[in-house]
Amino acid sequence: MQTRLFAATFVLKTDSLGVRLAVLGIIASFAVAGATLWMAKKTKDLAVDAAAEIETGRRQAAAAEKAVTSSTRPWIVPNDLSAVEIRSIPRDTVNSVFVEARLKNVGPGLALIKSADSWICGYGHLNDSNTINQYSNVFTETPIVPSGDEFVMSGTVRHSSANWSGATPESIGFQKTPDGGYPQTGEYVVEVAYTDAAGEDEVVAKVRVIIEKLHTDSGGWTTYSSRVHRVDYFRGEDQDPFLSTKIGSPG
Repeated sequence: MQTRLFAATFVLKTDSLGVRLAVLGIIASFAVAGATLWMAKKTKDLAVDAAAEIETGRRQAAAAEKAVTSSTRPWIVPNDLSAVEIRSIPRDTVNSVFVEARLKNVGPGLALIKSADSWICGYGHLNDSNTINQYSNVFTETPIVPSGDEFVMSGTVRHSSANWSGATPESIGFQKTPDGGYPQTGEYVVEVAYTDAAGEDEVVAKVRVIIEKLHTDSGGWTTYSSRVHRVDYFRGEDQDPFLSTKIGSPG
């Protein structure tokens, strides 16, 4: 009998120890799981904080870049309402059309003028006479324009080419009426392309000019008046201006 009781007691103690060990194992598992979850949360928090810091840094860099760019950006405007003129000039046996624009850099930065992308634009092209198209480039003797400086751009449209025929201030500045004549008032455009001092941030200022016939003498020589009424500013391939400045009245 004593041996059996001892055996029973031994088994009971052994079983109790196993239970305690199992419980400790479960507690340890929960502890490990809890630690894993805590570490995962801390890792996530660190990732979120890092992303927030990166975004903050990006915004600060963008703001700094914008401030620097704004402080060095040139800005081209016409000198006044009569800054652009168009007229015929004798050239051999036929007349050519001469256009001149007096402009100014009113921005804080240096302007680099790009004549290759600057144009005299008007009506009269053979393939599309009712739309304003590019004719000839305009040039300047001072392609580097400091802030506050004035400069002149000019260009000549020869009488005829593959794209137009019989160019005159009238044919460039006026859409033809149904009877083949010209109205009293028209419009032409001078496009001026320029960049900042680094050769970046190209902008095209499209100076829109109203043209009117003033007088035709007995020899058929006509004089015209021109007045700027708006400037549209474009970047890249955008079809819409990022800014339009009304200067005078189109009427």
